[in-house]
Amino acid sequence: MQHPQPLDLTVQKQYDWEHFLYETLSREILAESNRIIAEVNQISLYRLDLKDQIEYIAIETFSSRYDNVEAHIYGSVATGLALPESDMDIVITGVSNESNPILHKSDLAQLYNQITQKFGGKLIVK
Repeated sequence: MQHPQPLDLTVQKQYDWEHFLYETLSREILAESNRIIAEVNQISLYRLDLKDQIEYIAIETFSSRYDNVEAHIYGSVATGLALPESDMDIVITGVSNESNPILHKSDLAQLYNQITQKFGGKLIVK
């Protein structure tokens, strides 16, 4: 029976170095991916909180005439394709302009003013 030849010292050092390099890179990649996941989760929670605050303002604005006022997120945030710098699209449902368009415009102006006042110009509202 033939015994395996010992590795050349140079080959062993090269192997050890590559192993160290790959282990180090693996740890760094894992740490960075965990950091990114934590950042995305934090941004998602922030966006949901904003949506809830805007929904609360909309409910307060329209509650005297409408029972089913809600805010919904749509667009890239809703599909999960948003980047950290992406905007967030929100639609308010459960209100109608059918009964009195002038009153409805007044309600929308009040909603706009309350949202911009609440967030102190930190949000762009259209």
